Amino acid sequence: MVHRTPIEWQGVLPARYVFVLMGGLAIFCAYTMRSAMSVAITEMASAPSSHSISRDSCVPEAVINGNSSAITKETEFDWDEETQGQVLSALFWGYVAGNVPNGLLADRFGGKRVLFCGILLCSLSTLVIPLAARHGGPVAVIVARILEGAGESGAYPGNNNLLAYWGPAQERSLMGSVVFAGNLLGQVVGTAASGVIITATGDWASAFYVFGGIGVAWCVLFWFLCYDTPADHPRISEAERNYIETAIKANATRRPTCIPWLSILCSLPVWALIVGQLGHDWALFTIGTELPKYMKSVLGYEVSQNGLISAIPNLATWICACLSGFLSDWLIRSGRISIPVHRKSFTTFACFTPGVGLLAATYAGCDRTVVVALFCVGMALMGPFYSSLKVNALDISPNYSGLVMSIVNGLGAVSGIVSPSIVGLIITDRTLTEWRNVFWVTFGVCLASSLFYWFFSSAQVQAWNNMGEGGEYLEEVRSAASTPSKEQKQAPGEEEQCGPAASAPAKV
Repeated sequence: MVHRTPIEWQGVLPARYVFVLMGGLAIFCAYTMRSAMSVAITEMASAPSSHSISRDSCVPEAVINGNSSAITKETEFDWDEETQGQVLSALFWGYVAGNVPNGLLADRFGGKRVLFCGILLCSLSTLVIPLAARHGGPVAVIVARILEGAGESGAYPGNNNLLAYWGPAQERSLMGSVVFAGNLLGQVVGTAASGVIITATGDWASAFYVFGGIGVAWCVLFWFLCYDTPADHPRISEAERNYIETAIKANATRRPTCIPWLSILCSLPVWALIVGQLGHDWALFTIGTELPKYMKSVLGYEVSQNGLISAIPNLATWICACLSGFLSDWLIRSGRISIPVHRKSFTTFACFTPGVGLLAATYAGCDRTVVVALFCVGMALMGPFYSSLKVNALDISPNYSGLVMSIVNGLGAVSGIVSPSIVGLIITDRTLTEWRNVFWVTFGVCLASSLFYWFFSSAQVQAWNNMGEGGEYLEEVRSAASTPSKEQKQAPGEEEQCGPAASAPAKV
C-alpha cells in the first residue's frame, strides 16, 4: 500500500486533471520540437535562386516593393529540395518504428516510464540538431531527426496507457481531447514562436535550443507529479481514488499476460482506426510540414510572418478540439447520443470536411486573407477527431488500449513519410495549379478514410479484449495482490492461445 500524506489535492486540482495537464503538455512539447524544423528549414537551407512569375503564381510582396534581396537571401546550407524533404520526413521513420515497441513497453511497465523516456530522448535529439547540421551535414541531421521521432513515438502510447487507468468512461472524451489536442497547440506555438525566435536572435538554431530545453524541464516536473495508477499516487484523495477505480473496474476487468496478435490484426474495428488515422494524419502532416513552404514560396511571407500565419490554422483546430470535447461529454452524459453513434459521426465529419476546406483555399488565388481564412476553416473542422477516434481504442479494448493505439499511430504516421514524397513529385515550379493538385490528393485520402471508418468502426468491447491467460483488474496492477476468482480463469477453448503463457497458472 502506498503511503499517502495528509495533503489532499481534491480541493485544489484533482490528480486525474494533473495527469491531463501534464499529458497534454508532453504532446505539446513533442510537437513544438517537431514544428521547429518546418520553419527553421526555410532559413537553414538554400531557396531557389530565382522566382519565376507567371499567370499561375502569386507575385511575391518583395518583388512588388522592389526588395529582391528578400527572395535571394543567403542561407547557411546548400541543400536541394530532395534533401530538405528527407530531413523533414526522417522524423516519421523513427516515429513509425517506435510506436508498437512503446505500446508494448507501456502495457508491460506502465505509461509513466515510456512517456518520460520518450520526451527526454526527443528533447535531447532536438538540442543536438544544430551541432549535427554544422558538423555532420544533412546525414547527421537525419539521424537526429530519426531519434527525435523515436522519442516522440512514446507520447501517444504512454498517454493512452495512463488514460486507461485515470480516465473514467464518462469523462474520457473530454480528458482525451485535451490530452491529445496538445499536438495542435504544440504546432501553434512551435510554428509561431519559431519564426519569432529566429527573427529575434538571427540564428535558426535558437528555436531548437528553446524547445529542447522546455522538453527537458517538462521531464523533471512530470516525474514528480504523475504516477501510473491512482493506487500509486501518494497525494490523491481517497474519494477521487475510489471514484476512478470504481469507474475503471466497471469497464475493464483484467490485465492479460499474453497478446492475441492475430485477433487484433484481423479486427475490422482496429483497421477502421488505422485508416481513419491515416486520413487525418495525411491532412495534418501535409499542413504541418508544407504550409510554411506554401506561405513563403506562394504567398511570399517572410519568416517572422510565416511562423505566425502558419500557426493560425492549427490554433483553430485546437480550439475546436477542446470545444468538441465538452460537447461530446454533454451529449453522451445527457443521453442525447450513444457512444457508438458519437464515435462514427464525429470522426467521419472530422476526417472528411478538412479536405474540403484545404482544397478550397487553393482556389482563392493570391488573396492572402481568404486563403488563410479557408485554411483555418478546414483545420478547425478537424477538431472533433480528438474526442472521437483518439479515444475509440479505449472503447474497443481497455486491456490492450496502449498496444492498439501504438499500432494505429504507427501505421497512421506512414502518411508523414509518404505525403512529403508525393508533394515533392507534384511540386516542381511552385505554381498554384501544382498546390491545388496536392490538396486534391489530400481531399481524396480524407474522403476514402472517412467512408471506411463509418462502415467498419465500432465502440463495443471486442471479444479479443478478454483473451490471454491471467492478469488483474486494472486498478490492482502494481498494488495489492489478490487471488483470481473462478470468473477470471480461462475456460478451455474460450481464448486465443498465446504460447507457453496460455497454459500457465494465472498470476497473483
